[in-house]
Amino acid sequence: MNAALVGFILGLLGFVVGFAGLTALLVRRLEGRLSAITFGWIERSIIAGMLLGLTAMVQPWSLHLFGPGFVVLLVCTLAYIAWSHVSPHAPEATGPFAAVALEPQENPLGGGAG
Repeated sequence: MNAALVGFILGLLGFVVGFAGLTALLVRRLEGRLSAITFGWIERSIIAGMLLGLTAMVQPWSLHLFGPGFVVLLVCTLAYIAWSHVSPHAPEATGPFAAVALEPQENPLGGGAG
């Protein structure tokens, strides 16, 4: 095998493992600790960055914005992938819309699974 190919494969594997580790660290530190409002604000900011990067890449006025637009789009896409693994704090549901345990019911069409 070519040395450049081996270097590329090892670099790609290192990137994937490192990104997975950073995502796991992010989840461990933030899981259930953010309010839904803060979580949504960060998520919308990441999506806005993706749209900004895409707009910079496809706009017809300046070729110099293509490179920075690509970097912004790449960083925001990776941030969105990592952020999609984090969950906001879920308050306990109370009142008439709280989750209740349902009793299993018989299938009205007859038969069962299997």
